[in-house]
Amino acid sequence: MDNLVQESVKLRQLFSTDKIVNSVVSMLRLRSMRDPLPTSIWKLIVRDEYVDFEKLHAGLDPSYDQNDDIKRLQGDYSIVKTDSISTKKKIVSETEWSRVYRAWCSGVTAVYPHRSKELEEYESIISEIFHSWASRPTVAIETDAAVRKNYAKSPFRLDDRQRIQVPILSQFSAVIEPSSGPKRSSSTFSGSSAKRQAVACENWSLGKVTTEPKTCLNVFPTFKLDEALELETVAERAIKAAAAPDSLPIPGSSSTSTSFSHVSELPRFRRGFGWTSSTPQDSRRLSPAALSTETAAPLPMPPQHLLDNMDVKKALHRYSDAIRVETPFDVDRLEGLLYSHPNRPFVDSVLWSLRNGFWPLDESEWKVEANDFVGNYHMEPPDMEALRAFRDKEISAGRWSNPIDELLPYMKISPMFVVWQKEKARVVTDHSASGLNHGIPRAGARVRYDNMHDFAQVLYNSRQTNPDKRYILWKSDVSSAFLNLPAHPLWQLRQVVIVEGHLYIVRRLVFGNWFSPRAWCSVSALLAWIAGSVFKIYDLEVYMDDFWGLDDEGHLVLFHHVWRPYNQVMLLLFWDLIRCPYEDKKQLHGNPLKIIGFWVDANLGTISIPPSAINDAITAIDTFLGTPSRQPILREWARLTGYLNWVLNVFPWGRPALTELYRKMSGKTRFYAPIFINASVTADLTWFKLTMPKAIGVRLSEVAIWPDEAADIIIHTDATLTSAISFFDSSRQSAFVQSTIRGSRKIRADPVHRKLPLRLHHIAFFYKAATVSASYDDYLFATIIACGFYACHRIGELVWNNDQSLWDWRKIIKRSSLFLDPHSATYLLPYHKGDPFYRGTIIKLIRHDVACPVTLLQHYIALRDHLHGARTALFICENGLYPTRSWFEKRFFAVLDHSYGGHSVRAGGATYYAGLGLSEDIIQALGRWSSSTWKDYIRENPTVRAELQLASSHLPDV
Repeated sequence: MDNLVQESVKLRQLFSTDKIVNSVVSMLRLRSMRDPLPTSIWKLIVRDEYVDFEKLHAGLDPSYDQNDDIKRLQGDYSIVKTDSISTKKKIVSETEWSRVYRAWCSGVTAVYPHRSKELEEYESIISEIFHSWASRPTVAIETDAAVRKNYAKSPFRLDDRQRIQVPILSQFSAVIEPSSGPKRSSSTFSGSSAKRQAVACENWSLGKVTTEPKTCLNVFPTFKLDEALELETVAERAIKAAAAPDSLPIPGSSSTSTSFSHVSELPRFRRGFGWTSSTPQDSRRLSPAALSTETAAPLPMPPQHLLDNMDVKKALHRYSDAIRVETPFDVDRLEGLLYSHPNRPFVDSVLWSLRNGFWPLDESEWKVEANDFVGNYHMEPPDMEALRAFRDKEISAGRWSNPIDELLPYMKISPMFVVWQKEKARVVTDHSASGLNHGIPRAGARVRYDNMHDFAQVLYNSRQTNPDKRYILWKSDVSSAFLNLPAHPLWQLRQVVIVEGHLYIVRRLVFGNWFSPRAWCSVSALLAWIAGSVFKIYDLEVYMDDFWGLDDEGHLVLFHHVWRPYNQVMLLLFWDLIRCPYEDKKQLHGNPLKIIGFWVDANLGTISIPPSAINDAITAIDTFLGTPSRQPILREWARLTGYLNWVLNVFPWGRPALTELYRKMSGKTRFYAPIFINASVTADLTWFKLTMPKAIGVRLSEVAIWPDEAADIIIHTDATLTSAISFFDSSRQSAFVQSTIRGSRKIRADPVHRKLPLRLHHIAFFYKAATVSASYDDYLFATIIACGFYACHRIGELVWNNDQSLWDWRKIIKRSSLFLDPHSATYLLPYHKGDPFYRGTIIKLIRHDVACPVTLLQHYIALRDHLHGARTALFICENGLYPTRSWFEKRFFAVLDHSYGGHSVRAGGATYYAGLGLSEDIIQALGRWSSSTWKDYIRENPTVRAELQLASSHLPDV
């Protein structure tokens, strides 16, 4: 027990009698306090009991009689003032709660002074909940009451975030929207009513009301599904599951062919990337992986003949200290959350495996094979160093045993090797090389993963239902997925590895065993089922250790000092509740977001792959085509086709380019046999790598199959085996029409009106105007001008478009990206014209003598944060609106005439740096111009060119 908690318990015991409590309260009432406390509240505080803040709120009223103590008379009689037991004043805001809390806190610290820091930290925790639920303060108020009630029953530190997660989670889940099923009728509630009194008495007189005390009935936590209709549905599903788990629907079967007729009509190369509003969706909005748990077969148990084998028993006894079954999950809590799951055989098998170890469906006959190990694979020094580091990490975490003496009968050693991905080492235990995987049936290791097709349907449905709503994506990652699952003691005997001549027993499932994915996905799918069914985290998808979903763009909650999507926070709170391990830095959100290797944009409705993956694919093709002697082995052909097949998910029209690859590989089985690259393969792969960067990506279409009447152009073609004739409609390109357009441009072209660049005296004027007026909006305007000038911004990067339909939150500079120090300021520009993939650019501003942007940002941020707090955008007007182009131009043209414009700021910055003598390359980089655009800019802006020439003429010869 914590020392501070022990101190509280000792004081509780000291104040155990009424005589001591009364004397202490008499002394405490003599204290001078800002908000005097009633006598009844003082007694509760001294006893360290729960204080109802609504009663205390009423007691803080000046008209309340502070001497509200109960007067004891002889016998069993007492004099009680009515208002002392009935008066309450509801708390409806953070301000009221803070006043009551601080009054209570001053009383607690007077009796328990060692709790002062604890109560300060606890207040900050509740304040975070108030800020996260600004529109629903009752969430924080009820959470506080639940936490303090728990403390009164059994003392603990209120600032222990881990300990108070359960009541916090309960309150969060209580305010989630109700289930999609019918709502409970009002008659089922027990609220008081004037009419209810008479009806209850008549029913009792007629013998229709039971007088059995309700305290003997079962009580369910608030986060469990206790609606009667839902329990009936669960019971029906449980009966079906107990009879025999059904198999998953088979695509193309009669039961699904009608519902998915539009998908079956899609060309095969589209890979299912086609959606319509007729695609069915589970009414509970559970993912396919979560739904699969309701029909999944139970996980296997170890066979009895191995449990009874005497040699196996001797090995288990010999290495009883080395073999352990442990998991970080709180299995008891997990079991409580799964109480309503309909497929009890499957759930019970997963819970049993978590407690006793997973058995990998091994059906082979074990043999005494003590000398069949040939050693680990050859490793380079970096690989060996990575293997040592992995071994030390696993031993310290308790997932590997300490070194063992010898290999006993039926024990098995598997070789290991290291795979490098993005400069990160992953150690693989090769159960195929040791033969362990050969005893595991392939069919028994199959898993139902959620994939991008499933999530794309979720996005499509959301966009169809609310086309104007903006969304934010999020992704959460479980740490060390397989390594969280214990292997059964029997299987641990088979999981022996060797490092530097020492033998070790691996206690957890490993990466390299065929059954590990099914074991982990059984657990992760149940976690997804709980998240959707119990905590109402709708449309949650899971793929191995990655969980992801979407939320409304502004629906953020402060969690671990970071504003995150509400659904993600609920999932992380759920994980905290069951002690599911995760790293905070890997819990990501944003839009677009990389999910299982794909870049997804929920608002544009696009799915693509990152530019780095495109470059990797091009590099893989070049490496393959550049193989010495043009004869890669079959294994390299298979690797390339596998990688390009993954690319085809977002480049479906590239499938014909793989035809020749498959033709060359057809009928060949020797993995290390060379295969010659012919001209057809070279031509197809060259076309693939040249076309892919320009055609990558999938957009969520309104319909899967476009009708003819929706086409912009229809081309009828009469094709034969030897020739084809195409017939085009009248909208084809015409040389006559093109010549006419070019001539019209010459005759009717408007003259070019080039704006003058701003100079230093202009921005100095705006700076002086802001400092003289001290107006918030003047400081904002001067800051935008200075940042635009010294960072060569396009003005559209700093202000919003007048047309709200064109607003794009991905392009907005965030307040959270700004970092200030005494000499510089940096922030992230998430997008500019030279950055089509939203990689973002760090803008760094240093101090300048005229209109210093660092000084302006410091002044502006102090005003902004005081007024607008944690709002997302960096630049916000005083009235809370965002600065638009019209807002900017109104202030700009109040000082300057129309020979200047918004582009004058950017042109002025380029001219200023040219005057300093900076080279064209540096100015181009500062302004983020592409090479071709920069050449056009220099040619069309003679002012910049002149400044460059003047500066170069003033530079001394070297």
